[in-house]
Amino acid sequence: MVPNSGKFKCLNGEIVVLNVEKGQGCLRVSIKRDYEVLSYKKCLLFASQTCAVILSQIYVSLYVGIALFFILLVTVVPTLFSIKEENIIIVKGLGYQINRKYALTTNIKFIPSENVQNIFINEVILRYKVIHLLSLIVLENNKKTLIPLLSDMLPRLDCLETIYKAIKQFENS
Repeated sequence: MVPNSGKFKCLNGEIVVLNVEKGQGCLRVSIKRDYEVLSYKKCLLFASQTCAVILSQIYVSLYVGIALFFILLVTVVPTLFSIKEENIIIVKGLGYQINRKYALTTNIKFIPSENVQNIFINEVILRYKVIHLLSLIVLENNKKTLIPLLSDMLPRLDCLETIYKAIKQFENS
């Protein structure tokens, strides 16, 4: 497999790592958060908040300890449910497999290639902004549906164009 990768930004400003691997009859597109930038900061924040909760239980009132514990929960729980990685695996003649990896679970969806009508970059209005999404038009039960890809990470247009070109080049080869 010949890897092709790069770092891009998401709409929220986070850095993501794109990896495109082409093999015989298959293409794997992987996009994941770049934890090298944020991991030490989050660990330091978590450690300091944990120490604050422990020290507050020893030296301060119970109410301050409970308040600090809830602050700790508010900062840690969203990271458990935030998406870590999104993958699109395309196998010629078989279909598209879409994987979303969270901290605790993995969500997998398979779409047969005969159901896929088209893949394109779609403009979407979201929270008073125009964003771009990579989307599939899928024919299921004589009904066309639009399936957005990479909708949890929300990579910017330059990243989506790289992915789109790799997919089109793979489909036409």
